[in-house]
Amino acid sequence: MDSNTFIPQAFIDKMINILPEQLNIDDLLSACRRPLRRAIRINTLKISINAFKLIAQKHAWSLTPVPWCKEGFWIDIEDESIPLGNSAEHLAGLFYIQEASSMMPVAALLSHFQPNKTSTLLDAAAAPGSKTTQLASATNNQGLVIANEYSSSRIKMLHANIQRCGIQNVALTHFDAAVFGQWLPNTFDAILLDAPCSGEGTVRKDKNAMKNWQQSAIDSIALTQKELIKSAFQALKPGGVMVYSTCTLSLEENQEVCHSLQQTYPEQVDFLSLNNLFEGAEKTLTEEGFLHIWPQVYDTEGFFVAAIQKTGFVESEPAKETIRKIPISTYTSNH
Repeated sequence: MDSNTFIPQAFIDKMINILPEQLNIDDLLSACRRPLRRAIRINTLKISINAFKLIAQKHAWSLTPVPWCKEGFWIDIEDESIPLGNSAEHLAGLFYIQEASSMMPVAALLSHFQPNKTSTLLDAAAAPGSKTTQLASATNNQGLVIANEYSSSRIKMLHANIQRCGIQNVALTHFDAAVFGQWLPNTFDAILLDAPCSGEGTVRKDKNAMKNWQQSAIDSIALTQKELIKSAFQALKPGGVMVYSTCTLSLEENQEVCHSLQQTYPEQVDFLSLNNLFEGAEKTLTEEGFLHIWPQVYDTEGFFVAAIQKTGFVESEPAKETIRKIPISTYTSNH
């Protein structure tokens, strides 16, 4: 238990008002102050689950299955002399260090969409690459995964993780994800939008994650999230499936973002229930069929996952081409 974890009173008061009746605030705060369980996802592009379990036995690594991801395991290590991230197996890309609830969005997408060798998928906010590599592994390097990241400082890590994991069907792009609806309307078979958020659910791995928590910041980022989900929905093919996820708890960044999309496209938005995603999913299932993951329920980070199907064509504004002057200098050879 870490009593130094900063949890603002305004956040506590807010959570009291939105917690489901079967949960209580003391359990939430206690969970937020506990260290996060370490988890990994086996990279089946490079090794089978059974073969990795044999390696784990040799290292005395204890593996406990993550219910919603057959490749995912919580891991306990006896010998901490070599950090897990520096192990030969990690450096070789045999596994990816990934928080357990972070594995849920891709699992949710795959529960309603079966990729094939002609599928085109978009990971709209991809860095550092945990969900991109999970998608690529699930497709067995077939089809095409566009991994987009807006933050230039994070693209190197995304690229490094893709290379380390032996990914061959991913193309990197560097755009504001809000452009996809205009530039590539009705293009993608499936889309994962793990949206930038206030990160309320990450306090277990960063005790200062809520040091600058403000309601005004949540209201502001929710506006960005609504823009991103609308653009992603426009870029989705009719009949396609999109998963919207965050690592935060506030309704404004989760349910209300999905409701805003449905209000914009009432005839084309169908919320797909995640009640059968894994045994115990009903403990965090909302009335819409979303999963609102409270940290104390599965002993994970806080998370939110929604699956949405596009049932028909929607209009998007045509892209406005901008002509930029490209500097050209004459090259004169001295030879």
